[in-house]
Amino acid sequence: NATCLTDDQRWQSVLARDPNADGEFVFAVRTTGIFCRPSCRARHALRENVSFYANASEALAAGFRPCKRCQPDKANAQQHRLDKITHACRLLEQETPVTLEALADQVAMSPFHL
Repeated sequence: NATCLTDDQRWQSVLARDPNADGEFVFAVRTTGIFCRPSCRARHALRENVSFYANASEALAAGFRPCKRCQPDKANAQQHRLDKITHACRLLEQETPVTLEALADQVAMSPFHL
């Protein structure tokens, strides 16, 4: 339960990029104005610049914006990514050839992530 966790325990979950901590809390970085899931793959901020919130709504209310990488404001970021990949597969299955750039644009992903 996240209410029983200390900030030090939360920070250790962030450093470990612990996916089990996702949904328990989010962390925000004051220097960037962004908040993330504990499992976010983005580079770690300095601990002194990090604060913790129970959920995305609290972080949004505090003036932070969601990370575009881990999408902590989405109910299930993994499902969102799977939906994008499924859409990309359907586009590739069509008879009309598609460039990598066009495919990336249509599924709102970087060509480097396809």
